[in-house]
Amino acid sequence: MRTLIKLTFLAATVLLGFTACKKDSSTAPPPTSITGSITPSLTDGITWRVGFFSDNGENKTNAYQEYKLTFSKTGNITATNNNTTYSGTWSSKGDERLTLTIDFVNQGAFSDLSHEWLVLQQSDTQISLSNINKGKTEADYLTLHKNLIK
Repeated sequence: MRTLIKLTFLAATVLLGFTACKKDSSTAPPPTSITGSITPSLTDGITWRVGFFSDNGENKTNAYQEYKLTFSKTGNITATNNNTTYSGTWSSKGDERLTLTIDFVNQGAFSDLSHEWLVLQQSDTQISLSNINKGKTEADYLTLHKNLIK
C-alpha cells in the first residue's frame, strides 16, 4: 500500500512539474527594433491623445484623458485641455532603433511622459511606445491615438 501511495505521489509531482514549466503564452513578445522615421501623420495638424499610460506597472491613463496633444514640425509639443496648456519638445531618431523623445520639463503630470521612448509599433493613427528606466521594476508603456473626430 505504501508503495502505491509513493508512486501516486511521485507521478503527481512529475505531472505538476511539467505543467508548472509550461510556457506562459500571455506574456507579451519582446520589443522589436523598428528603424526609420516616425510616422509623418504625427505632425499633420491633427491632435493626439494618450490612449494608455502605464508608469512602473501603475495605470495612469485617466490623468491624461482630457488633454489633446499637438506635435509641431519644429519639435514643439503642447498638451491642452479646457483650462491648462503644458509645453514641451519632441524629437525622433531611427538609426539602430526608432525612438521618440518627449520632454515636458517641470510640467506637472506631463513630466512623467518625459522619456526617450522605444517605438514598438506605429501607424498613421496609433503609436505604441515603451521605456525601461533604471531602478524601476517594470517598463513604462505609452500608447498615443490620433483624434480622428475634431
